[in-house]
Amino acid sequence: MAQNGFGGSLQLFSGTGDAAWVAGEDGATEWLDDGYRFTGSDSSGGWNVNWDMLGASGVNDSITLNFTVTNLSSTTQTFFLFATQEIDALESTLAGGSIAGSFTDLNGDGVTVSSVAGDSIFTGFFDATTFDPFDGTVIATLLDDTTASAGSFLSGNYDAEAFGDFPVIPGQAAGSVDFNFGIALRFDVSAGDTAAFTSSMVVAVPGPGAMALLSLVGIHRRRRRD
Repeated sequence: MAQNGFGGSLQLFSGTGDAAWVAGEDGATEWLDDGYRFTGSDSSGGWNVNWDMLGASGVNDSITLNFTVTNLSSTTQTFFLFATQEIDALESTLAGGSIAGSFTDLNGDGVTVSSVAGDSIFTGFFDATTFDPFDGTVIATLLDDTTASAGSFLSGNYDAEAFGDFPVIPGQAAGSVDFNFGIALRFDVSAGDTAAFTSSMVVAVPGPGAMALLSLVGIHRRRRRD
């Protein structure tokens, strides 16, 4: 638990081992004036992972996560990662988030990273208590039904995508949140290769000025459709 009453955690599910890491208990945690920085690394027989998670609480509650995984197994492997942060209950929130990624072939046979069974790599969510099966409220998804690859010993990238970025993040009406918010990443990585993602999720309660701006945006969009 963070010193200011909130904390972040990571949970990883895979076919070669599951793991969980908590800020203040695992890895290294630096407590900041408005949040924390949580870093670390771990491994199992089937993967190596590294993470750098920055959490903030205040005007905006946010998570920014850099996560890298290497598939050490001999077959394509599915990884299911959850990054969550506690939050005080809020009503009428705005939310926004983003993701970008990269991947590298380490064994000479090319690399492929994809969403699982046509699903999304990124899910931004509120109020999850269990993750397998997932019971949270989905706010938005990114990198939907996607596959990318690169050749022998080469690297590639997923171009950045965002939601709730108009006029700025967080800009999407997201309803109420009770106790946590976070990012779910679900993806396949080919054998012996590495994938890295930088993702974010931001939650805020709009002030009067922002509410007025959103109203004007809505009126403008309705007029354009008329």
